[in-house]
Amino acid sequence: MLLGCFVDAPASTEDISEASGEVQSSTGGSTDASSTSSTGSSSGAETTGTVTTAAESTGEPACPPCLETPGPCQSQESTCVEGVCVYLDLDDGLPCDDGDACTVKGLCQAGVCVGETIPCEAANAVGTCQEGACGAWECTGDWGNCDGSWENGCEVPVGVANQCDSEGLNPESGCWTAYCGAAEGADVHNFGDYYCVECDNCRTPGEGQVQWCSHANGTWFPPADGACSAQADNAVCTL
Repeated sequence: MLLGCFVDAPASTEDISEASGEVQSSTGGSTDASSTSSTGSSSGAETTGTVTTAAESTGEPACPPCLETPGPCQSQESTCVEGVCVYLDLDDGLPCDDGDACTVKGLCQAGVCVGETIPCEAANAVGTCQEGACGAWECTGDWGNCDGSWENGCEVPVGVANQCDSEGLNPESGCWTAYCGAAEGADVHNFGDYYCVECDNCRTPGEGQVQWCSHANGTWFPPADGACSAQADNAVCTL
């Protein structure tokens, strides 16, 4: 019986004799054929080398572990496309959290979580949301925050003619002008965090009719009680 395996048959019986003659005992100096290991691909022999992945065998790049979705509007399930984890978008209209403390009512739209910005509005004032709370307030127009509280916004129309009287703010029939703070003077009337200034002015509510501002109570006299002089119409007084 011949020892060893051959991929191709020997060309002649003489070649077979030469091959079998090479198998000798270890005392003869030749190596035992049964103890020889091979790094090749012969069947029956021990093979060493690198195990390739399916992606490498096909020539496509392998994907990293797909452990986290890229956003709140993607599914946990993913597919590998050219070495990149691709996640499916969740259905539009599903509630989501975009992680922004200044947004509410988040809904998925085309794979993106879209929320409504928290409105920061008060009377005659606007602000911006910062870390979930409204701040950076500013008054709009001619309004002033005389009491320092943003809960009621900007409550005093500063420097606008005909906004207060001897009782305080009265934009309907008052004829004095309001400002924030306090002041002194014969024509000044203080009301806590704001004051009103009397003005020598008149206005024309209709053709042939005039109104004078009463210095006693800060309201307009009836049109029949006065006549317009050279005073400026709706003048604004400052100290």
